[in-house]
Amino acid sequence: MRSPRCLQASRLRGRHSGRRAHPQLVDEAEAQLRHAYRIWVSRFGPDHYEAAVCLHGLGVVQYRRHRPEAAHLLLRKALRIKTTVLGPDHQEIAILLRNLTVVRDGRRHPCRIPRDAGRGAGPTSQNNAG
Repeated sequence: MRSPRCLQASRLRGRHSGRRAHPQLVDEAEAQLRHAYRIWVSRFGPDHYEAAVCLHGLGVVQYRRHRPEAAHLLLRKALRIKTTVLGPDHQEIAILLRNLTVVRDGRRHPCRIPRDAGRGAGPTSQNNAG
């Protein structure tokens, strides 16, 4: 079960994907993601899937703050955990790899995290139905 704080932070990420987020919302998202991360790690350990979801969100926050080195580190940690948990061919791995490419290349548009990431479906799940 996802914590309310992690859900709120994911809503903030999803609501502002693709456009400049208000700095106060980015601050709030970061605080909530850090809090949720600490909870997941304390209960299930640092290699739990939900910890990786929080690390992914924190990586996006760091990218939005123009801290590509920190973003890259957090996204790599999330990638390592999610690859172990989900396998290398999962669509969330593709999303993380894309976000790492965006950070590496220094593109100007922000990374996007699907609103339903972490619930078993990604942005391309509609295309895979049936």
